[in-house]
Amino acid sequence: MFLDYRYLQELYFLPATNNLAIINVVMYANANIKSEIKSERTDKLLQSESSERFTFKEKILEVIKRYPNGCPDSVLRSEISAKEVKDMANSINELLAEHRIDLLKSGNEIYYKFVSESAVVDSMMPLDPLEKLLYQLIVDAENMGIWIGDLKTKSNIPHRRLMKVIRSMENRKMIKTYHSMAHSRKKVCVLYGLQPHPSIVGGSFFTDEMFDTEFLASISEYCLKFLKSKADSASHFPTFINRMNKRNATVEEVWQFLCNSKILNVNLSQIEVERVLENLVHDSQIEKKFENARPVYFLAKPLERNQGILHSPCLSCEIALDCVKGGTVSPNICQYFSDWLLDE
Repeated sequence: MFLDYRYLQELYFLPATNNLAIINVVMYANANIKSEIKSERTDKLLQSESSERFTFKEKILEVIKRYPNGCPDSVLRSEISAKEVKDMANSINELLAEHRIDLLKSGNEIYYKFVSESAVVDSMMPLDPLEKLLYQLIVDAENMGIWIGDLKTKSNIPHRRLMKVIRSMENRKMIKTYHSMAHSRKKVCVLYGLQPHPSIVGGSFFTDEMFDTEFLASISEYCLKFLKSKADSASHFPTFINRMNKRNATVEEVWQFLCNSKILNVNLSQIEVERVLENLVHDSQIEKKFENARPVYFLAKPLERNQGILHSPCLSCEIALDCVKGGTVSPNICQYFSDWLLDE
């Protein structure tokens, strides 16, 4: 509500000669009122935007919490509306700055991992000079990590003191230590939240530095299942060329199938999936060929029991040269030859 100079004139019984002075007072008062209203509206708008951003951040956090091993970026985007995607980057950056989530990367996929409050408090604790020095050396090593012996050499810290600082940083979830797969006696330090290079930990098929044969068998089974579904779908095409082409699958297609099926508790890379497929090729369960310089895989045709002349006992018989019709060694009286004919 703004002031009217006539209202002031009547209220204070001011003469008409003072109209100019009254108008000046009213204009000054109205200007202040406008400024206060504008400021109030701005504050409300900022509070509203802040509240909306806070709510959106919490929504993102709730989605990430549902994936203890890390929420893929593609999954997070599918969980929020298209309208909210444009604000996602700012909210993610704020959560990273607040140490409420960690950013991980495996293959071509980005993952977000929730950080518990206790871990946030521990990570925010101040570092002493020795910890700062070691932490920077480990950060510089990236996902290849740095051997504890190299840390000792570069930092010039006595071994006992060095191990004490490393254990403290491990407990505060600042770093992780691994036994190198290439050198089992060497312990390597990697920044917490980074996926170590496969040359260090052996990849996803190693659990506690032991090869997980059950996990490999499970992944192999799902790869075969996918290739079988491709072969079944291709069998309905009328032409031979289409049937041959449609049964093929690239490494990326198999990897995408494994990711979308949500059967994995770990984040497999495309390179690891390719190794599984190559293993199946060596086992003669699938076959491999190249299309446009890219490897493609397809289900191998099962070996038939009836292999014709290739399984004839004559081919491995040591006295085959003496075998003649009517002779001492003859196909007419050869038990091996008769059994093979009956089996065929």
